[in-house]
Amino acid sequence: MADFEECKVTAGRTTHPDAQWFPHARMGLFMHWGIHSVAGIQPSWAMIKDYPGGGDKDYPPDRYFALAEQFQPRRYDPDKWLAAAHKAGFMYAVLTTKHHDGYALWPSAFGDFSTRRYMAGRDLLLPYVEACRKN
Repeated sequence: MADFEECKVTAGRTTHPDAQWFPHARMGLFMHWGIHSVAGIQPSWAMIKDYPGGGDKDYPPDRYFALAEQFQPRRYDPDKWLAAAHKAGFMYAVLTTKHHDGYALWPSAFGDFSTRRYMAGRDLLLPYVEACRKN
């Protein structure tokens, strides 16, 4: 891997060798998935009363953050998801691992708003990364 100092950005493009695949990658999958998924609401924005696009549900912070207790993915199958994404033509996938609500999808040692506290330390990222590499 090239050192950061050796890389240049010209006309919005980097010369870093690890980034050269991106202009040819075409379609990518972005998933914003977390405690908000329990209620089918916008991540974090649902806490802002009358926020445009935040939905018609009123989720004050105490109600929103309580969703962490209910977030127990039972049908979590990143291998199936990413195999389907690959078959559909997606060339890369991005998972929001810690949205701006602060909930971490891995057992983070920093803070207590993560799977470490709410899911007995279940790591949702490792199977996702493995599925990305496989597919």
